[in-house]
This record gives sequence, C-alpha cells and structure tokens, in this order.
Amino acid sequence: MEEKSSHYIVLFIGLFLCLLNSGGVSSSCDNINEIDFAEFTYEPEGLAPHPEGTVALIECGVLYQIVPTAFERTTCTNGSWTGPLPRCRHVPRNCQRHKGLVQIYGRDCQTRCRNRLEGGCTGDRRCHCDGVCGWSCISISIQCHRLETPPHALPGPCSPPYNTGKMCTYSCMAGYTKIGGDNRRICDEHGEWIGIPIRCERAIQCHRLETPPHALPGPCSPPYNTGKMCTYSCMAGYTKIGGDNRRICDEHGEWIGIPIRCERAIQCHRLETPPHALPGPCSPPYNTGKMCTYSCMAGYTKIGGDNRRICDEHGEWIGIPIRCERDSGTRTASSCNPDLAFLDPL
Repeated sequence: MEEKSSHYIVLFIGLFLCLLNSGGVSSSCDNINEIDFAEFTYEPEGLAPHPEGTVALIECGVLYQIVPTAFERTTCTNGSWTGPLPRCRHVPRNCQRHKGLVQIYGRDCQTRCRNRLEGGCTGDRRCHCDGVCGWSCISISIQCHRLETPPHALPGPCSPPYNTGKMCTYSCMAGYTKIGGDNRRICDEHGEWIGIPIRCERAIQCHRLETPPHALPGPCSPPYNTGKMCTYSCMAGYTKIGGDNRRICDEHGEWIGIPIRCERAIQCHRLETPPHALPGPCSPPYNTGKMCTYSCMAGYTKIGGDNRRICDEHGEWIGIPIRCERDSGTRTASSCNPDLAFLDPL
C-alpha cells in the first residue's frame, strides 16, 4: 500500500513539473485591495483570480481626484499588480460635508470645523478637508511613512516627524538629469505623500574635445552636458581657413560644428624705404591687409609710384615704390651761385 501511495506522489510531482515547464501553470492576481472612493474595472472581465496580463482601471468617485494624476492603469504581472497603486484625494475647492455620500461610503466623520485657519479644533487636531466629510478636525498625529531616496537622487532636508504638511525635496546627482517625477513630496492629511518619486537618468554627455593644431581653446571644462559650448581661436601668427569657432554639445552626445582649421598667416617681406622718401607707421608683422605709407622728403617731389603699399593674401605688396626727385631750383649748402666769378690768382 505504501509503495502504491509513493507511486501516486511521484506521478503527481511529475505532472506538476510538466505543467510548469509547459506553461500550464501561470501566475494570477487577486482583486486589488479596496481603495477609498475608488471603482475598479478589470479587462478582460471576470472573477478573481485574474490571469497574467489582466489590466485594472481605477477611477475615483465624484469630488475626488486620482493621485498621482498621471496614473492610468495597472497590470497583473508575475502574480502581482504593477504599482505603486493610486489613491483618491478630495478636491478641496468644494470642501463641504455631503451626508448622502457619507452614508454611501460609510465614513466616520470627525468634528466639523469652519475652515483651514479658524478651525476651532482642540488638542492635537487641525482643520483639514476630509473628503465627503468636508472640513473636519483631523489628528495631527497622523504621519507619513519614511520615504526611500530614489536611485541616483539626492535628498534635501527631510527628517522626522513626517506630519501633515511636511515637505521633502529631491534632486538628481551630478552627472544625472531628471526625466520624470517630482522634486517635492508633501505629506497630506491622510498620511500619504503627494507627488511621485523623482526619476533620474545618467545625463548624456559629449566626449572631451581635442584642441586642433595651432588653435587656442577658450574656457571649456567638464562636465560636457547638453548645451555645453567650447570656443576656439587661432594662435598669433596663424589665420583661420575653415571650421567653427564654437562647438556645442547636442542632446545626442555629439558636438555640433567642425574643428577649426588654422594655417600660418601669409606675410609680406619688410619693405625698403625708397630714396628720398619718408615712411609712415609700418611695423611687423606684415600680415594680409597691412598697409605702409610713404611720402617724399622736404625739397623732393613725387614723380611716380604709390604712397600706399598693401600686403595681399599672396604675401606680395600691392603698388610700386614711390619715386621722389629733387625740386627744380632747390639749392643745397654746397652749391655755388652761378653769378659768382672766380679769378685766377696772380
């Protein structure tokens, strides 16, 4: 008899394992626990347990708002409902007691109060909007649970007790950027945190740029996040022949623009001052566009050439040297008067 029982047990275990491996045993979910002032719709419709993949829609009743407001649905996955699940919060702009709804929802309303500021509540109670109960004296001893810091986030000051109105703030760590959720979470009068956890993702960054040959970088230090701008110019004695002076990191981690290209500036040779000419200001470097001016000395007149010489893009001086000639009738200290006669000595 014992051998026969053992035989059945072995068969049962084998059948169970076979069903499990073949997908015959699937995860399912029970009905969602009751949420105050909420109604549930399951797709596909049916009684619990609900099969894998069932979608549950949650809607709040009249005068209530679903929190978080972005919530749409939850799905049965691996035997549980994807969460966190929402709750229903009263919309306070129309905060009054509704006797009919109080009975329908079976609420046990607290002492009425007039408004937030003049509640007339005693002891450890404060006047808050309490759903269909309207403005009611709610115990301030109701506290929210301790919040867990979301991944890659930094908490601001947020120490217990977590009473109604307590605010906790969060920001993303260096190198991470916010992609969703809220920076502020506030504990409400029902002991629930308003808002959803902040979501941080590693910030997309560009690689470090290499400085192009013969170029000088402007301020450009890490991190190289989206929008970061790095500037470049050519060294002294070099001129830009292509590329961009500014490079900007885009949202895909790529640098907009192309590297600046610098080439040794083409220069003209030093000009010799023509005879009997006076040079104007003309000091090196003699880069493209450099202009040197000349005029004739006193007692000399220009008879040709140019007063201005300009260095062109090929390293050549535009124009020809000025030519100066002595003025006619001009005497020098060593010239003789033609009216003088020299006599031979006796």
